[in-house]
Amino acid sequence: MNEPHTANLTNITVAMWTEISATINELNQTFVNTVRETGGNNYNRHLMVTPYFGNVGTNTSDSYGRIKGFVDKENKKLHVDDPRTSDGKDTRLIASLHTYEPWGFTVAPVSSSFYSSTYPDRTGNVDSMIRIIRENFVDLGIPVIMGETGAIYRTNGSSNNNAERIKWAEHFVGTIRSMGVPVIIWDNGRINHASDDHSLFDRRNIRWLHPEFVSAFVNASSIR
Repeated sequence: MNEPHTANLTNITVAMWTEISATINELNQTFVNTVRETGGNNYNRHLMVTPYFGNVGTNTSDSYGRIKGFVDKENKKLHVDDPRTSDGKDTRLIASLHTYEPWGFTVAPVSSSFYSSTYPDRTGNVDSMIRIIRENFVDLGIPVIMGETGAIYRTNGSSNNNAERIKWAEHFVGTIRSMGVPVIIWDNGRINHASDDHSLFDRRNIRWLHPEFVSAFVNASSIR
């Protein structure tokens, strides 16, 4: 599943979060059970499962139940079970997250009130999201991967935001990787080198579109 979420749903209550989480966990569980039941290497291979929208949010108090519905903190495991183990100690399930933070810088349209042309101070949503990952996955020994992230390329006349994207990679990506969490960047594969785009590699001409940014990302996400 890719970022499973409800359509056009607002004002989500705790009760609604409970129902949403149960549905997504059921779908995740069906996937895991189906793969395990085929036997062979599929019985032992690692499988990735995802929370609502593939995201942990930025609310450290978890007042909406997003994390609570995905992670069983008391037993230090996901609510999705791995049939190959009864105690959860040898699970081969990995939580797969998709996170674009700070949203105003990484993906928000220029028309949005959240839009920012620069990578902001190292506080707020970024630090909250990192704390959530650390406290709900890393510290509990639950395998987790940042399966998709990025910061959109923007232009303004003859200038662009690559310098700010490099700052984002150094802090955002670097901090996540320092916790031992692998990080994968999103490349939407478009051919044109346009503003408001996530393209990184020109597949027709076999060249990097933003080599300095790519290098910064690779350096930040390398094993520490």
